[in-house]
Amino acid sequence: MSFKLLSAVLLSFMLLGAGCATSAPSSSNPSLDQTTDVMETGSVRYVLSSDQAFVATLHLIEDAEVTVERAGQTFEGVQDLQVAYGDRIIVDKGEAVLAYHEPGITYLFEGTEVLVTFPILGDTEPGQHQDFLWLRIQMFAGRSWTRIEKLLDLTDTHEVGAGNVIATVRGTAYDFRFEDGHYKLVVGGRTVNIVHRDDFAKRVVVTGGNTFEATEEQIGEFLELDHAELQAAFVKPSSPEDLSSDVGAAMLQMIPDEWIDLPEEPVFLPVEPQISEEAIGELQPAVRAQIVEHLELEETVAEEFLNLPYEGMMIEVDMGGLELLGQPVN
Repeated sequence: MSFKLLSAVLLSFMLLGAGCATSAPSSSNPSLDQTTDVMETGSVRYVLSSDQAFVATLHLIEDAEVTVERAGQTFEGVQDLQVAYGDRIIVDKGEAVLAYHEPGITYLFEGTEVLVTFPILGDTEPGQHQDFLWLRIQMFAGRSWTRIEKLLDLTDTHEVGAGNVIATVRGTAYDFRFEDGHYKLVVGGRTVNIVHRDDFAKRVVVTGGNTFEATEEQIGEFLELDHAELQAAFVKPSSPEDLSSDVGAAMLQMIPDEWIDLPEEPVFLPVEPQISEEAIGELQPAVRAQIVEHLELEETVAEEFLNLPYEGMMIEVDMGGLELLGQPVN
């Protein structure tokens, strides 16, 4: 299966759960060191010298070609590459997978461009176990499907969205896309609850075999409708084409062991993970505190990190905001 989707849209999703416990080429004392990004004049970046900065494994499907950008440098994406916070992944040809191991995967199609970064919402706290995965994937163009098989606990969540439409899922299988001003989320397994970020009482329930659809204009009217009106306006049975498509069939299959298992010989880029000051500036103070704890930052560095000015989130507020809560597929 091959798709080329060129919709220039900002999407984001956050995954929390058991992730990749790899041994990265970083210092024994994790730190956050400041450097200057050579690609962006005046831009400040922070080096994430911590094993916990590596959050996924890249898998290439057949002869796929992937570009990875880190710290202003461009690299060829290779099999079993360890993806970290601050990495930009571009699928130039074919298809690729970001594997979060026990929880699940995100399948990226040709033409998809994503940035791996920190979650923007401070509603949950990272866990203390070694295999914890806590991230947000911001998609600028393309299409993906995600399958989460692990039932995530109360401190774990999964977020997907377009613009300011945010979806948080406790485990499910779904195909998500945004094309020509049109949102579409096909739920393949279990239940997903959709709530508006500005009013959690506004809820839409989407069960397996059903589809959530809305235009940008309709998302703007979300808060004005009651529950019955929301269900009628946005939820309908999935079409046979959606459920029988290559994507529909693939996301309902169990994840192959080679994507769940940690690679025997993980590959690391020669440059340590980095995150930009702009990305930090959009994070709420509560989220920054969680990052400091998760990456076990040194006290002096953590203080600087926490005290950076809060610039607000990059996501466009005029596109509305939705959050999804769900259960794992069987």
